[in-house]
Amino acid sequence: MSVISRGCLPCAQGEGRRSTVMDANEFITAGRDTIDLIAGYHASLGERPVLSDVEPGYLRKALPAEAPQDGEAFEAILSDVQTHIIPGLTNWMSPSFAAYYPCRTSYPAMLGALIANAVNVVGLSWLGSPVATELEAIILDWFGKMAGLPEQFLFYNGNGEKTGGGGVFEETASDAMMLTELAARQRGIARAKQERPDQDDHLIVSKFVAYTSDQAHFSVAKTCTLAMIKLRLVKSDKFGCMRGAELEKLLKEDQAAGLIPVYICATLGTTGTCAFDCLEEIGPLGKEQL
Repeated sequence: MSVISRGCLPCAQGEGRRSTVMDANEFITAGRDTIDLIAGYHASLGERPVLSDVEPGYLRKALPAEAPQDGEAFEAILSDVQTHIIPGLTNWMSPSFAAYYPCRTSYPAMLGALIANAVNVVGLSWLGSPVATELEAIILDWFGKMAGLPEQFLFYNGNGEKTGGGGVFEETASDAMMLTELAARQRGIARAKQERPDQDDHLIVSKFVAYTSDQAHFSVAKTCTLAMIKLRLVKSDKFGCMRGAELEKLLKEDQAAGLIPVYICATLGTTGTCAFDCLEEIGPLGKEQL
């Protein structure tokens, strides 16, 4: 099996070889064949087992030990997908899949991904691709309004005026937590240096503490480790929820010990029991203590 289509690696062509690049007509044909494969796969999901029955190392036996010098026809690649790739899938899209969390997609979403891959922009800044920056802001405001967030969480208020708020899309919850923890750490350093500008950053960070429920996903602990922030697990109540009283107790203990609370992570739908932490109690504490 070669997952490299013809002409994708022209630099690997030896002397006397000529690169054959897929042209627009070939792309259209290959695209139709690929969509047929995708549609057939989704139509058969209800009949497929959720878990694959392949043995560890099965794919290494099917693939060459080294990258191919020449690409294969796309028809051969799709055949290999059917023969070697699909049998090795855990079918997260199966109606019988009940582990972890729903991992659903749709035909419109697949077509949207195709367009995104086709234009292939890098949205590092507005100039890098204006529409990427502007579309992200618009859609995030849509989501914020759907969730009933206050206007300070949106890019624009109801009058079309900038609020100074907004956000960015992250690929995973772990990425989002890492980003917010680093922001909290940086804000904590800046606040500490306002009081004592001569303090060392590392000494300041060594006093930082984050808080989350003992039912929270392990990614909170993982990202706190990467951000070098101590984590305290707040004991949940009989319903698996983090409550304000238990959180406040830990906040006071740590402040009395000379530590600095900088971050609180509440969970709306814990992994184990889908419990919702009590935002009505946690929110005011965060506003007051952080």
